[in-house]
Amino acid sequence: MLEAHGLSKRFGPVVANDSVDLFLARHSVHAVLGQNGAGKTTLANMLSGLYRPDAGTLKLDGEVVEFRSPPDALARGVGMVHQHARLVDRLTVEENIVLGDPDLPYYLDYSKIRARVRSLMERYGLSVRVGAYAGELSAGERQRVDLLKTLFRGVDVLLLDEPTAVLVPAEVDRLFETIRSFAADGVAVMIITHKLREVMEVSDTVTVMRDGRVELVVPTADTAAAALATAMIGRPVEHEFSRLEGSVEFGEPVVAATDLEVSRTNDREGLHGITLAARSGEIVGIAGVAGNGQELLADVLAGLVAPDSGSVEIGGREVTGGGARAARDRGLGYIPSDRLHTGLAPDLSVAENLMLTDAVKGGFKASHAQRRALRHIEDYGIVVAGPDVKTGTLSGGNLQRVILARELSGSPEVLVVSSPTQGLDVASAQFVHEEMGRLREEGCAIVLISEDLDEVLALADTVMVLYEGTVAYEAAIEDLDRDMVGLAMTGSSA
Repeated sequence: MLEAHGLSKRFGPVVANDSVDLFLARHSVHAVLGQNGAGKTTLANMLSGLYRPDAGTLKLDGEVVEFRSPPDALARGVGMVHQHARLVDRLTVEENIVLGDPDLPYYLDYSKIRARVRSLMERYGLSVRVGAYAGELSAGERQRVDLLKTLFRGVDVLLLDEPTAVLVPAEVDRLFETIRSFAADGVAVMIITHKLREVMEVSDTVTVMRDGRVELVVPTADTAAAALATAMIGRPVEHEFSRLEGSVEFGEPVVAATDLEVSRTNDREGLHGITLAARSGEIVGIAGVAGNGQELLADVLAGLVAPDSGSVEIGGREVTGGGARAARDRGLGYIPSDRLHTGLAPDLSVAENLMLTDAVKGGFKASHAQRRALRHIEDYGIVVAGPDVKTGTLSGGNLQRVILARELSGSPEVLVVSSPTQGLDVASAQFVHEEMGRLREEGCAIVLISEDLDEVLALADTVMVLYEGTVAYEAAIEDLDRDMVGLAMTGSSA
């Protein structure tokens, strides 16, 4: 179907792809697996026409082709859905789906467009709110709109870049059913991921990339997760979350929230009487299905949202309503789930983003930015041509590494972290967990928010479950009942 032979791509001194071969077949799901910076997204961008290869050839149904742009590739039946949905927030679902389609007439019949969209939704189980504005949609809905936009044009080859990075478990299961439907209909599907369990579950063939090269190609049924992890990293590595080693004696509460109330808005659940405290050396894990108030709680603790009532204290001093600066001044670090817009300034350089928190504290020193950036780039394995590169051009995993470098390196007194390993490969996730363990041993109080229950259970000393903005369950890790956690997450607990 779609073949790549000897594809190579450089960005300055960085060799992103080095003589990569790939074959995508109809009726098949092909996983491309690798660490952040292995070259997976660069390969997909060449297959979809976003990048032109420096060397090598592409063949489509045996014919040599050159894609000059994504619309050119789409016209030949090759479409790509990116990790972060590329939608216009002020347009409706159907307007986003037809945006840029060269085959549509000047005057659009939206009744026919909606009928076709609904037909695709029904065929592939892609439920979205037709007529809603894109800015009102959840991350999962936005991704489904992006999929519908690609399917609306008619594709024979579908490239999915980290499609589960922003999805909750139920949405992942639904997506995999959809992917299998695509393959059953004769579409050649390529899924870029670093999640080994997902590779084993949904793919027929796996290509493992490391340092821009193909390390292994194998039928999924003939391999195991441990072997794939070793091929990815070049050495044996844990591919499941494991408990942090060592015990820590807790100190006094460092961050405390009391009776937090925040009104519900159109796009997210409010908070209703939330009370929590994290002691020195303690990790409090917040579990829950997306949209039940976790992200709002993180923003309140970080000073980005002022509660309607209730209070937040850091280090024994109330900071309620004082904004991000008051929280920062008391030693708080924040890693938000929306790394590209909340955590970073995409139009600023990597060096500038790494210094942003110093600017918040009033101590930005541009003369130190380059030296500090080079150190963090090396220490945190940020794959980038240099510290002056605009941050918005980085892959999702490298965006996360920039935030982690900035927030973890400062040894905060309090760390509020949401989805810390989202978009990271297994080795990077392990490194992040080790860094959180280091901070915990140094006495940092950590509030961890994650939709991956295994991650919460691996790291937390105390677990809280949020459901519809309230605490539905709370227990110390040694007393935790996992069945109760699951019931609380779905609102089924007694």
